[in-house]
Amino acid sequence: IDMEITITKTMIKKAFYSDKVDGHVLKAFGNIEKKLKKGSNARKRTLAVEEYLRLIEQSPEHLKPMVTLAYNTGMRPGEMRTLKWSYIDHQNAFIRLPKEVTKEGKDKSIPINHHVQGVLDSLRPGPRLVEPDHHEFVFSYHGNPVKNPGGFKKSFKTACKNAGIPGGRKVKNGLTMYDFRRTVKTNMV
Repeated sequence: IDMEITITKTMIKKAFYSDKVDGHVLKAFGNIEKKLKKGSNARKRTLAVEEYLRLIEQSPEHLKPMVTLAYNTGMRPGEMRTLKWSYIDHQNAFIRLPKEVTKEGKDKSIPINHHVQGVLDSLRPGPRLVEPDHHEFVFSYHGNPVKNPGGFKKSFKTACKNAGIPGGRKVKNGLTMYDFRRTVKTNMV
């Protein structure tokens, strides 16, 4: 947010000095900056390999696949909740998310490594007749898709607690599912 405001403010300043907009437009950015603390939305939490292994060990069976997928792909929690079997490109080893389910509003291709492939293989439904209440979602709990944004938050916090990892956004150095994204990026670097 801070970076986007800075970039937009620079554009507006250039427009102001080129007489394209008046000073009232520029004044709005000064008011916004006063209300925001620099870096207040920045989180720096990453998950160490040892923590990940403890978390997997302490996670209930329904949560382990999501934790594994998050650690290996960096997918957002909402992307994992909306993940459907039709998004899985087994032939080319990619998860292909359509723009309707991504935050950026753009199609996204995520490579599948052997850990993710193992999770998908373990969750893949076997051949059966199509049932009227069957759904296409990869992740479910008691046969129902996990649609609620907080659908696995309680299980995750409990698994963190049992693994000796601070859990939650309001806890100092607490781990959230979103922190897996930073962990993946850090591991890639």
